[in-house]
Amino acid sequence: MKKKVLWIVLPVAVIAILAAVLAFVFLSSNKTGKEEVYDKAGLYENGVLVKSWDDLKTEFPDAFSETAIVANDGHSYFTNLSGVLVIDSSITEIGDDAFFYCDKLTRVIIPSSVTSLGKQAFFGCSKLSKINLPEGITDIKNEMFRCCGKLESCIIPDSVTAIGNGAFESSGLKSIVIPKNVTSLGDGVFYYCYSLESISILGPVTTMGRDVIRSCNNLSSLTIPDSVTHIGNDAFRDNTGLVNVTIGSGLAKIGVDMFWGCVNIETVILSEGVETIGWDSFRECEKLESIIIPSTVTSIDQNAFLDCLKLENVTIDSETIAALDSSNSKLLSNAKTVYIKTGLTVGTYVTDSFTKQETSDKEGYDKYTKI
Repeated sequence: MKKKVLWIVLPVAVIAILAAVLAFVFLSSNKTGKEEVYDKAGLYENGVLVKSWDDLKTEFPDAFSETAIVANDGHSYFTNLSGVLVIDSSITEIGDDAFFYCDKLTRVIIPSSVTSLGKQAFFGCSKLSKINLPEGITDIKNEMFRCCGKLESCIIPDSVTAIGNGAFESSGLKSIVIPKNVTSLGDGVFYYCYSLESISILGPVTTMGRDVIRSCNNLSSLTIPDSVTHIGNDAFRDNTGLVNVTIGSGLAKIGVDMFWGCVNIETVILSEGVETIGWDSFRECEKLESIIIPSTVTSIDQNAFLDCLKLENVTIDSETIAALDSSNSKLLSNAKTVYIKTGLTVGTYVTDSFTKQETSDKEGYDKYTKI
């Protein structure tokens, strides 16, 4: 009987001892139990300070200019540093290319004293997984975090009003919130962010550049707020995971190639206010099954709906589009049913290929079916 008890007690005791040892090791290297504490400026490896801030200034004297960190003609002085860098509060500016291709740094902690970050400041920091942006900076400059493949999240402070060209291009972002004061997104800001799953625009953004959210294959939903009045060409092209799209009332023109190659889009909502649907804008949206053309639309350009193979249901509220006698937009190429708002003049673009039915299953609309 005693042997049986020992066989039961001993394994339990061993497990308890191992758990205690692991907890001690964890808490010893992680003082908060959640996150390592860096109480001094300098370079840390595995939570241990290996170079003080004075050590860094001595080793890299040319990297510091009064209260700024600078680069050497586009090349960082810190490319061989690895681990976590805690920047001293005496620094107010991080210059252009300051950490260009510092691909061994895993984290950079920026003090609140910093009010300016230069373009390409962290370009190519491929192991950078975490960074804080201090309140007080007013913009995220061109290519600041480009090719930061492990950077999964970045909290942008409310002080930021503009995000520059390619700021997060080819980064590892999974989600991003555009804060309340941002008014412009440059070209290619999130180009090739393959892991990006969600983007929320809280600010009064008015301008979005070309390729702004392009080839983000894990992004399934996109809402363009009413504040946006201009979006560049190819803005959302080749987002193969995109399923649902809503475009706000402030945008007058759907740009050239805007959603070309978004092969899984199923739903597109165009708000009243859209006037022009540009060349190839929805080309190869192969799963798009229906669309409503708002009353404000006056033109649909060439091949706007080319190869929308499942676009079988089209509703037209626009007087101009309903009255067309011809169109190279390919809007009706695969349509089986067309609904025209009752009272609109209908041109031969519809009547040559579709027959008006005596009754309609959509209130306020006349129904036309493919001949």
